[in-house]
Amino acid sequence: MSMNNGKKIMRIAMIGVSPADQVTFKGYLRVLLRLDVELEWAKSVSGTIDLFVINDEFRNSSSVINAIEQHKESALLYVAKNTTGLEGKLIGNLLTLPLKQIRLLHDWLLANVDVLKEGVLPHTSTNDTQHKTPIKQTTLTQPQPRPISDTRVDQTKTVDNSFNDVIDLITMLHKRHDSFCELLQDGEVIAILNPSTQQLWQKNTKPKASNGWRLRLVQGSMNLDPKHAVDMNQWIWNVIWEHAGNLVRLVNSTNTYQLRAWVKPNDMNRRELLRIMTIMEKEAVTLTQISTKANVSMSIAQKAVAGFLVAGFLQDTNYRNIKVYTVNTTPDKAPVVTNTQETVKPQPTEPDKPQPAPSAEQEEKLGFLARLRRKLGI
Repeated sequence: MSMNNGKKIMRIAMIGVSPADQVTFKGYLRVLLRLDVELEWAKSVSGTIDLFVINDEFRNSSSVINAIEQHKESALLYVAKNTTGLEGKLIGNLLTLPLKQIRLLHDWLLANVDVLKEGVLPHTSTNDTQHKTPIKQTTLTQPQPRPISDTRVDQTKTVDNSFNDVIDLITMLHKRHDSFCELLQDGEVIAILNPSTQQLWQKNTKPKASNGWRLRLVQGSMNLDPKHAVDMNQWIWNVIWEHAGNLVRLVNSTNTYQLRAWVKPNDMNRRELLRIMTIMEKEAVTLTQISTKANVSMSIAQKAVAGFLVAGFLQDTNYRNIKVYTVNTTPDKAPVVTNTQETVKPQPTEPDKPQPAPSAEQEEKLGFLARLRRKLGI
């Protein structure tokens, strides 16, 4: 384990794991570790290995045994493919894929990988109700951030102040502002959140993503139970994926976007989102490239990137100059030609004019064979 820009690095070596299972397992880790740990994929002969992921079929091979002997302090996880069609399991250190309850992997990693034993994994509770049991109180006296106005313009250089609050929200979440905040939706508090710990306590109001979202720093103390918090970034992503609204105006087809952490996709569009995240993790890409490489519609690509942006899953470069775009630049299909367009109608062809009957003189000149052929229509 080492440090990079204040983040812990987890070194992982895979032995004999198929490419498809590698993608699946890496996806699990991206969902669980998120922004807190950087993953480094190492060879089995490398110096320090935090976790070995080994195909269970090669458990007793000499090369695997030698690698384990050389890294006695490393955690070991064996991977097997589930061929029964049932849900995968994690028993002991044997992981059967696919694993739908990734909380099992979360708990295993926390208990077995030394670099993760210091509490770097995010909270994964699914309970979204507010709890009244008091915990350590936090007093906040920071002033409310000033709105940003004329520095954020759309493609037509027209100021759109209606997005100032939500852009400030994105900035505070990305910088992990160290304070409790109220998330307001059209003036009503819908959640309490703490960007520094990435925790959120939802109110009873049903959320909907819109440029009416804004953060308000809490003045005073908050009595909230962390057991009833949900993952803040995942919660925001889920809301935007379900109700993107006009937040899609924060992305456009000419910019490039790159992922730095994975979200946990829901059952709907799961495969599409996994393809999108795999592409966006490798390099910075445009919406058009995402649509083409992931084989998804432009509207799906646009909504996904908008969710990644607001929820804080993109690289730092994507947060340096957030703008509002007035026109949806990512249509799903080519513009449809309307009925007002003049169409060129094909000109009807004139029917063949009947040939005049031959005169008596001409008839006389025709030979017997010619007259026979004419009568037969040949």
